[in-house]
Amino acid sequence: RVDSGDDAVLVDTIVAEQRSLNFIVSSQGTVMPRTETTLVSEVSGKIASVSQDFVAGGFFRKGEVLLLIDPSDYETALKRAEAALASRRARLADEQARSEQALKDWRNLGRSGEPSDLVLRKPQLQDALANVSAAEADVQKARRDLQRTRISVPYDGLVREKLVDVGQYVTPGTRLGTSFAIDTAEVMETPARLEKIV
Repeated sequence: RVDSGDDAVLVDTIVAEQRSLNFIVSSQGTVMPRTETTLVSEVSGKIASVSQDFVAGGFFRKGEVLLLIDPSDYETALKRAEAALASRRARLADEQARSEQALKDWRNLGRSGEPSDLVLRKPQLQDALANVSAAEADVQKARRDLQRTRISVPYDGLVREKLVDVGQYVTPGTRLGTSFAIDTAEVMETPARLEKIV
């Protein structure tokens, strides 16, 4: 007899049902935060205030100011930088007016050809433009330094370690404390035992 390959196979079937199952995972391990930050001062000054949450084990919200370094010197530096920028912008406007006037004078005198860069005061104008750019950079730096007097972190978390307090003088690079995020943690574990509860 030739085997046609069409022999029937006996199978059992069941209807799929949706149901909830609970699993309990028993494990041991060390919980490590996903994000841990060593807080370091970027500017120098005396610590003016400390949040009541800035204690070992203290909980804080994203963006909350944990420490404030005395900002008075940095506010003064920003005002000086803004004044210098205003002065240099005025100097630039003066140079632009002198350059335009020099071109008018050249034409009024009936001279032929194009006036030279010196006649049009282009070197002085370029110098004034460069001074304005430098003053704008000084203002940006002064604003950044002022912002850096406020110590905060970009996540909700807990303080692991507090290393400074009110009245202490800090310099750039001084360690202020350690914090960690509480949104996600990693567990470095030993082998787990899985139990199903129906």
